[in-house]
Amino acid sequence: MPGDLVMREPLSRKSKLHPRWDGPFIIVCSSEKDVFQLATANSYKLPHLHNIARLRKFNKEECARYTGDFWDASNRLKLHDRIAKEQSELNDVNIRLAEATRQHLQDQRTGVRTDLQEITRIREEQREKEQDLRAAREESAALQGGTRTSARVRKAPVRFEDL
Repeated sequence: MPGDLVMREPLSRKSKLHPRWDGPFIIVCSSEKDVFQLATANSYKLPHLHNIARLRKFNKEECARYTGDFWDASNRLKLHDRIAKEQSELNDVNIRLAEATRQHLQDQRTGVRTDLQEITRIREEQREKEQDLRAAREESAALQGGTRTSARVRKAPVRFEDL
């Protein structure tokens, strides 16, 4: 059912010694063909659908046994999850900044003198979150390799060689 926690069996484990399951993931939606859309805890939706044969429910014993970060996933998936988390935090800061600005404008209309230190503090926090998000996106671009270039030397077509 949507909202359940599940563990996923990765398609390619590095070796027998690596964990057989990674997760937990949250089921976002499902189809009638037993295929599920998964998301991380920070609401990053995995791009591919997963068959029920590769999933199992996350049980309470595991929840009690593991604390902290026990998620064995690829660096790419962890990076996308971190980007989703930082984007969510930035959205929360933006909402707080908008609310503080509205309150300041309301106070101005009523004639009450207010201090702008709270808005300044929230704005500084917003700048820090934007820098963190920008750094994570640059790391993602570097991980994906940016633009791929071939090592092959390209020659002009034969009809243009004599020109």
